[in-house]
Amino acid sequence: MRKLNKADSNRGGALLSVIIVMTVVGILGALILSISYTNFRMKQIDKKSKDNFYSAEAVLDEICVGLQEEISIQYKNAYTTIMENYGSYSTSDEMSKDFNIEFVLNMVGALRDDHDAALYDFNKVKGYVNVSNYPADHSFTITSPNRLLDTLEDGLCIRNLCVTYTNGGYVNTITTDIKISTPVLEFARISTMPEIADYILVAQKGMELEGSAYWSLQGKAFAGFEKDDNGKAK
Repeated sequence: MRKLNKADSNRGGALLSVIIVMTVVGILGALILSISYTNFRMKQIDKKSKDNFYSAEAVLDEICVGLQEEISIQYKNAYTTIMENYGSYSTSDEMSKDFNIEFVLNMVGALRDDHDAALYDFNKVKGYVNVSNYPADHSFTITSPNRLLDTLEDGLCIRNLCVTYTNGGYVNTITTDIKISTPVLEFARISTMPEIADYILVAQKGMELEGSAYWSLQGKAFAGFEKDDNGKAK
């Protein structure tokens, strides 16, 4: 019977196979864990980056809210001016056109820089943001390298407004223009008004000239009705 020496023996082969398999499984497990952790970190970074971006947008939203309040004020002023001169308009189109012009001029007057009418007042726009609305450990800056205030056919535009928001090493910068469109407002001419508006003087109880006073009127005048002996209008 042939004797096997130690070199020909296969004892320990199974153990070696097990070790190899366990090593491969361990490597695969470590690789999967590494990929999962990397994916988790990427999602975490993406979330924080988006949160930081939305915070920068919130700063811009506050500026827009401040501008909307200014729009409400100038809308009211422009409308009041047009209605105070209601009788001087013959068509509603003329009223709408003048309202648009008045509104844009009012907004330009409210936003322009005192030293250069082509620029907007950066400090006023920046003042629309309430710093206390944001965490103390966050920081943001509002800049405008070329703060142009452009007038358009249908409104005006604030150019090159830039917000940079920083939080925990994450930095987002948003640069944008803000367009302010003229509010759409349709005026209606009341059909019963033109006859009254044609009169330059209405005096229900009559008029009386003192001394040698002389009046020269250009247009219609109403000085009350002529009455009979009983005080009734003829």
